[in-house]
Amino acid sequence: GGSSQLSMMGSGHNMTLQLFSVPIGNKVPMVEGLFSKPVLNSERQNWALRVRSELRQANFPVAIRGLFVGISAVYYAMHAAGASERVISLKTALTALEKALEDVDQDDQLKIANLTLVYELLKWCFDDSAGFVFKRQWKTRDGEFVSTWTLGLFTQQHATKKAQEVKTRPRDKEQLWQSSRIVRPLSQEMQDSARAENLFEVPFAAWPLADSHVLDLGSGEVGLYVYQTDLAKNMIVAKSDKKCCEPFYEGFVDKDRVDDFTTLLVEEFKLAPDRLKGREIICAGATGLHREMMLADRVKRDKILKFSTKVEQELTRRLGRT
Repeated sequence: GGSSQLSMMGSGHNMTLQLFSVPIGNKVPMVEGLFSKPVLNSERQNWALRVRSELRQANFPVAIRGLFVGISAVYYAMHAAGASERVISLKTALTALEKALEDVDQDDQLKIANLTLVYELLKWCFDDSAGFVFKRQWKTRDGEFVSTWTLGLFTQQHATKKAQEVKTRPRDKEQLWQSSRIVRPLSQEMQDSARAENLFEVPFAAWPLADSHVLDLGSGEVGLYVYQTDLAKNMIVAKSDKKCCEPFYEGFVDKDRVDDFTTLLVEEFKLAPDRLKGREIICAGATGLHREMMLADRVKRDKILKFSTKVEQELTRRLGRT
């Protein structure tokens, strides 16, 4: 609820992944007291102007073409507008949002904020020819899963591994898999010398012979996801997606709830002592206001790193391994 993201990848020879982020989300009007009850038309207009201003300052792209998938708050806005779960055009999406804004309960601040944010975002960024599917729950022959940024991280890294594997001689495969894994867990030395640019490097989380554990450290909740590669079917399976409805920093870090967070990881990731398993890899990413906070506030960033080190040490103690 504290920021909005857009990611896209070119086609053909231009397969570069581009990421855009703007520090404004659907909870900003409530956090900053921009809305009254009922929400006034002037307040709606000011919120729309604020969104456009933030998109301009963040250099968000315009007139983008292609097919895009909308998840998270974008999905909820389109679901409320009755335009989710199918492929639609930009015109259809905007018309549905306009109708939803006309019919919305004037006291529902969050819904008004979200519908307006998504309307302005779509109108700013996309060409009339763009297509969309706003979908969160996906069904495959192996079951259902929820699409979040964590699934995108895993699938992108899995695809990179497959490309590397093709270029590697058979006798070098094991060396390739080992070198692609995270080299070490977060140590005190790494914490003491961490710089902002190092902190936000993305570690390799995809590992074909074991479950991949991914944490979404959000400003409103913590997401815990488990992904697995099915080598026989050459597929990626989402084994688990759980939510803890507490913010990471305010709920755990600021209160130094090391034991509680460690217990959360052990229970939701089903971690257990295993002498044959020498290392447990958990990849975490900060989203929303947490990401902006870690970039801008060195004191809180260091506090998060120290908290992470304590959790790592407690996990090591409980599991008997790193």
